[in-house]
Amino acid sequence: FVAYKTGSSWLAVIGLIMVFSLLAFWLYNKYPAKVFPGDSMTWAIGALIAGMAILGNFEKIAIFVFIPYILEFFLKLRGKLEKYSFGKPNKDGSLEMPFEKIYGLEHLSIFLLKRLKPSKKVYENDVVYLIHGFQVFLIIIAFFVFWYVFILMYHRTKNKSRNIKLLISYTQKWKVSRLSRLEVIL
Repeated sequence: FVAYKTGSSWLAVIGLIMVFSLLAFWLYNKYPAKVFPGDSMTWAIGALIAGMAILGNFEKIAIFVFIPYILEFFLKLRGKLEKYSFGKPNKDGSLEMPFEKIYGLEHLSIFLLKRLKPSKKVYENDVVYLIHGFQVFLIIIAFFVFWYVFILMYHRTKNKSRNIKLLISYTQKWKVSRLSRLEVIL
């Protein structure tokens, strides 16, 4: 949507292809997950989104939408990029924190959900829904912020062009009146 609104329709097509590909991956890989995308897929998607943001000139909104991935990077860095991001499964299917500290969004989700849920049991689908919900929440905020800024800039630009036209017309009238005064004097 952002690519289309900024005048990069070819980037919008590439973005739609990516979205529908990821939607198909998600539909065939719902809970319980059978295939993990791994770093290869996530790096490729991140590179595609970053490339689209740079080429479409909407880097600021992309950085805002990338907040979960930036947070994940710093949490992984905390573990010196050696800690894995899976929960430790129990026999009943619930998940436990595999480490004392938080080293990924999955660990953060397990930690938060254990504090919030009355049963204190966290399952894979709870973690997935919390992370997806956080991402969707950020996308909705980014959409409204972008829409507001886009409309605001559009009106400013529209008013600027109107103001420039008025300025040119006033200047032309001033030149005409100045020239007519000169003719009278001569």
